[in-house]
Amino acid sequence: MALLYLNLANETTRAQRNTEESVLLRLPPELRRRIWTYAVHAQIVTVGDWDWFEREDYPKQSVLQVCRQLHAETCLLPYSNNSFWPHDIESLSVWLTRRLPEQIDAVQSIRIWCGDCSEAPLRLLRGIKYVHVYCTCDGLCPSVPARGIALAQSLEVMLGNSNLKIQITHG
Repeated sequence: MALLYLNLANETTRAQRNTEESVLLRLPPELRRRIWTYAVHAQIVTVGDWDWFEREDYPKQSVLQVCRQLHAETCLLPYSNNSFWPHDIESLSVWLTRRLPEQIDAVQSIRIWCGDCSEAPLRLLRGIKYVHVYCTCDGLCPSVPARGIALAQSLEVMLGNSNLKIQITHG
């Protein structure tokens, strides 16, 4: 028991020393956040057959493991600063089951196919602010204004967000 307490005391002392002595950790929080944003930014992250953290086209997440303070400052940035594009709605469902509620709530941007617009997993994205819908059905979603408006309205209602930014693209 005493060894465990000694270990915890050493870790606390090390964390405090890092905060006081590290040039990086003494930078203003706003500047550190900007640095971390660049470090974890991939713009579009595909979600599909394997976990997105293991993909080669996604920035390495080692910054999240440097120290406790950096982890606390950066752990949600990959979710809030990237747009996620699931291969299909099933991939999104699996991906969401592997995330903590805080990670899911941090997701702000998603790209989906028009056929996936009414699916239940999208309802879990409570922090969503931007949805880019790619229409591959008959091409009428973006070209017929009434269909595009109806699609946008159904997403707003389903996601409970009338300030949602929705872009519909024929692809």
